[in-house]
Amino acid sequence: MPRAATLAVRALAFALALTCLAPGAVVPSGAQSPAAASDAAALSRLLADARVAFDANRPDDAFRQLDAQAERFAGAPDFDYLLGLAALDSGRPGIAVLALERVLAADPSNLPARAEIGRAHLQLRELEAARRELEAVARGELPPAVRDTVQRYLDTVARLGDGRTPRWIVLLEAGAGWDSNVNFGSSFGEWVLSDGQALVPLPASRPRESAFAALSAGITYVAPINGWLDWTAGLQIAQRTNSSQHNIDTGSAEASAGLSSAFGAHRYSMSLQYQHLRLDGTAFRDAAGAIAQWQWNSGPRTQLGAYAQAFELTFPDQPVRDARRVAAGLTLAHGWGGPRAPTFAAALYGGDETVRADLPQLSFGFVGLRTALGATLAPGWRANAGWSFERRTFDAIEPLFGVVRVDHQHDLRIGLEHDVDRSLTLMPGLAWTHNASTLAPNDFRRTQAFVYARYRF
Repeated sequence: MPRAATLAVRALAFALALTCLAPGAVVPSGAQSPAAASDAAALSRLLADARVAFDANRPDDAFRQLDAQAERFAGAPDFDYLLGLAALDSGRPGIAVLALERVLAADPSNLPARAEIGRAHLQLRELEAARRELEAVARGELPPAVRDTVQRYLDTVARLGDGRTPRWIVLLEAGAGWDSNVNFGSSFGEWVLSDGQALVPLPASRPRESAFAALSAGITYVAPINGWLDWTAGLQIAQRTNSSQHNIDTGSAEASAGLSSAFGAHRYSMSLQYQHLRLDGTAFRDAAGAIAQWQWNSGPRTQLGAYAQAFELTFPDQPVRDARRVAAGLTLAHGWGGPRAPTFAAALYGGDETVRADLPQLSFGFVGLRTALGATLAPGWRANAGWSFERRTFDAIEPLFGVVRVDHQHDLRIGLEHDVDRSLTLMPGLAWTHNASTLAPNDFRRTQAFVYARYRF
């Protein structure tokens, strides 16, 4: 949003708040506070301290005081209104929407809260939602001065809507590291076939280590269609080179295009995607399909979601592996306050990959779980860790080995992120993989150490 327009919006919102509310007043509400009677004094002191911070033009301090007690007092209209106002004035419009929606759920006729949620939607570039809320305020019984302020506010929304422009997001990432098993070599030094014969795998099928270098670049174009709908297109290319195993060098190109929309605390998106993967400079696999996703900010620091995807996989040199892959999953993300600002995210998913050829031993179903933790260590430094598990069960016996392939794959990753400045981030880390498989050639262990640098233009 242009700086001049932002200042104008904030000035109009401040004027509206002064006109609608007496100094030091809270939002009137007939709803009973959910806090126990013994907590009433604590809530009163908390609100008084937050107002002192507001009077001193310190909305960020007010927000931190209130946010630390959100789990205790969320649902009390006076608390939710002040939390929403503090979040809005400290640059957290998403949290403001959630808090003010609770106020309006208890009292839909609360015009000050509706005006502030309109301002929050405006900061989120949800212009249609902002217009809808402000028009609802304008239909209320308002003094002439307040009505003029609301109309000027609506005029600002209209001007910003007319001036919405496309934007570009450009990322460049480079990295280097060491890989203990770049070719996914088998952990077993002997394979037993279905007839009992033992084979010693060739060196090419055993783990091979290598240093590697990686480079990727991505560009995303976001074009607003109206106040609530965006069209997004993206392109990403990547190359990884292994210094002593060039036959495992990989390159990829990905393209996507889709629509996204936000309605209050809900966001919906759908995109078409295509990926071309090359191995040792030769076309290896193409994937084309679609992904649909829903996200819901269910609380001040909690987001739930769900997604579904379907892809067609084609292998130019191995058409018997051509397959259809479908998957669906649920997601959860939660953050906590405090100086460490810890976060947790998880995804539970499942699906099937079915080959088109009559080779059921190549088709499989899968279920998995991904988790991630993060925490701030110091200014500009953040630690992260992730663990994931996936079970793949194939549909038929593998004829050569006489067993049904079942994989249990565990992945563990730890790392740091250091913001050198607003554009450059350094990311060192370690990763371990163990795929325990009933099929000896597919049982492997892998360790990687790496450091990446990401630059945002």
